[in-house]
Amino acid sequence: RHIEYEEKEATMNVYCGISEGVLAGVDVLSGKRSEFFLIGKPLKDVATAEQLAGPGEVVVSPSVYSNIKGSHFAVASNLSWAPLDDGFYKLSWPNSLLASQLIPLLTSNDNSSSMTTSQEFVASL
Repeated sequence: RHIEYEEKEATMNVYCGISEGVLAGVDVLSGKRSEFFLIGKPLKDVATAEQLAGPGEVVVSPSVYSNIKGSHFAVASNLSWAPLDDGFYKLSWPNSLLASQLIPLLTSNDNSSSMTTSQEFVASL
C-alpha cells in the first residue's frame, strides 16, 4: 500500500518561569479517589514568571535572582539580567551554556548540593 504524507512546518514556543522555595504537599482522599496537591509561594512565583516570559525566554522569580546574583558560581558572571515587574528578571546566557546546565544552578543554594523533589518540580520546563 502506498501512503502519501504532507509535510508541514510547525513552530513551538516555550515560555519558562523558574522559582524556588518551600512547598507543602497535601493528600486529599475520598473513597477510591485520591488527589495530591502542591501549595506554596514558589508555585505563584513560577506562574507569574512564566506569564512575563515571551517565546523562548526564561524569567526568574525574585528569590532565584537574589540567590544566584553575586553567588560563587562561575556561571553567574556569564548571565545577563533584565529587570521586569515586581522584582522578576528576564535571563539570557551565552550559547555555550545549555539550559539543562543552568536550571540546577539557579535552584540550588549554599545549604544543599542537589535539588529536592519540590525544586525539580518548580524548575521543570
